Amino acid sequence: MGKLLFLIFLLVPMVEIGIFIVVGQAIGLWLTLGGV
Repeated sequence: MGKLLFLIFLLVPMVEIGIFIVVGQAIGLWLTLGGV
């Protein structure tokens, strides 16, 4: 049980960072295509 909690604590920040990077790239691409 302890290992499972430890894995969750490791995965949550990695998932959040991954989403943040993907969203940031999508916004950057959208702005580039929009010519802003």
